[in-house]
Amino acid sequence: MIHRRPIDFTDFAAGLDRFKIKLEKHASDVIAVYLFGSCARNEFKPLSDVDIGILFVPPVKSELETRVLINAMEALHTEEVDLVVLNDAPLHIQYEAIKERKIIFCTNHERRADFETRVLMEYLDFAPIRNEFFKEYMKRLGLGG
Repeated sequence: MIHRRPIDFTDFAAGLDRFKIKLEKHASDVIAVYLFGSCARNEFKPLSDVDIGILFVPPVKSELETRVLINAMEALHTEEVDLVVLNDAPLHIQYEAIKERKIIFCTNHERRADFETRVLMEYLDFAPIRNEFFKEYMKRLGLGG
């Protein structure tokens, strides 16, 4: 990935505040917005991007997704933003977004909690299958037994 405009981490908190203000314009269409990944863990590195997960009120409108991405890039002063629509993201991405619980914007706590509960239950239900697959995979690679 070519980094055109790196993230200014000295201004990151202020950038998140600017992004929250921009999100207010879309409050009727957004349930919650999460910061996840290295930025949520305060593990800023030169090649870091900003991982943002957004939970929209269904149905998801692609033009709104684009507008929110542009808002994030403008507010954070970087193109290094990875916006993930959590409504239709794979389960492991949904789980990554909610496990760090860095909620930067929320308009409906009940719907957010329902989403988080569903994701957590599905993720934990799938854990034995995922673990068995990983164990067999490692065995076939000769790295475990």
